[in-house]
Amino acid sequence: MGISSATMSAHPVVTSARAVMLAIPVLLAGIAPGQCADRLETMFKRYVAKEQLPGAVLLVSGPAGRRVLVAGVANRETGAPVTPETRFYVASVGKMPIAVMALQQIEESRYRLDSPVAPLVSDLPGAERIANVKQATVSNLLNHTSGIPEYFNDSFSEAADNAPNRVWSPKDALPFAAGLPATGRVGAKYLYTNTNYLLLGDLIAKADGGTLADSFLRRIFRRAGMTSTTVGASPADPSLAHAYADHNETGELEDVSRLGWLVPLGDGPITTTAADMERFLFALFRDGALLSPAMLERMKTPTPQEETYGYGLSLYEDENGHCLYHSGYIEGFNAQVAYYVEQKRPVAATRGLELALK
Repeated sequence: MGISSATMSAHPVVTSARAVMLAIPVLLAGIAPGQCADRLETMFKRYVAKEQLPGAVLLVSGPAGRRVLVAGVANRETGAPVTPETRFYVASVGKMPIAVMALQQIEESRYRLDSPVAPLVSDLPGAERIANVKQATVSNLLNHTSGIPEYFNDSFSEAADNAPNRVWSPKDALPFAAGLPATGRVGAKYLYTNTNYLLLGDLIAKADGGTLADSFLRRIFRRAGMTSTTVGASPADPSLAHAYADHNETGELEDVSRLGWLVPLGDGPITTTAADMERFLFALFRDGALLSPAMLERMKTPTPQEETYGYGLSLYEDENGHCLYHSGYIEGFNAQVAYYVEQKRPVAATRGLELALK
C-alpha cells in the first residue's frame, strides 16, 4: 500500500522526540556535571525503551561540556550497533543548509530575495504547469508562502513504492505537483510545502553550474568541517542507520530506508552524523562561517504570516531562551536539531523507527 501524503511529508511536527530533545536544557540547568550526565543517560535510555526504537543517537553540546549517547542497532539484518559515527538520514533538517546556500548566493548577487522563481527553474519539465510558480519569488520559497502545491503526495509515494531503487531528480519529482491547484495566493499565508525546497535545491545547483552535491561540498561541508555528510547515500554503505516501519500494515516491521537515501532533493537531501550537525550549527550560529551577520539575522527573522518560521528555520522560545531548530520526519526516520542562542548549546537527536505523532 502506498504511503499517504501526510506520512510522507517532512513537515516539522511536534512529536515526543522533539519534546525530549527540547527538555534537555531544562534537565541540564543547575545540575552538577556528574549528576547531569547520569540523568541525561537515564532519560535517553528510558525514552528509547518506551518507544521501542531499534536505534537512536543524542548529542548535547555547550560551554559546560559535550555528551553523545547512542542506543540500539543501526541495521537489524547485520546487528551493527549505533555508534557516534553512524550516519542517519535527517529529512527536512536538510532545509536549513539549503536556505543557507540560497542566502549565500543572494549575498553574491546571483539573484535576489524578490527574484521571480519561474525564470530560475524554467528548464525543469512541467515547471510551467506548477500553480503560482510565475508569481512566486525566492523569498516565498524560503518561508513557505508561495502557495505552490505539494509534490510529495500520494501519487509520488505510489511511484516511489513501485521503483524502490530509483534515484529521484528534480525533473523526475516536480511533475507530481504539476496541474494541482495552488494552496493559496502567493504571499497570503504560510503553508509548509516540500516543493518550495525542491525548487530551491534546483536553482542553487544551476546558479553554481554543477550538482546540488557540488554546492553542498563547497558551500557547507568544507566550510563547516562536515566530513561524514553526503547528499543522498548508497544503500550498501555500512555506516548507515536503517529505518523500519510497518509500511504495508501487516504487523511486521520492514526496512523503509531507501526513500530517504534515494530522493536527494532540496527538501531533504542529506545523510549525516550527530557530530556533523553539531559542526553545522556552530559554523552557522556561533562562528559566523556560513553567512554574514546581517544575512543570518534575516534568516532568523519571523515570517509575517508565521511567527515561528524564518528562512529554513523554525523559531522557538522557552525558559532557556531562544531556540533555533528544524525537525525532519519521513516514515521510519525522525531527526531534531536545535541551537539555544543564549547558551550556545546545540542539540541533535535522530532515531530510526516510526513514531506516532502527538
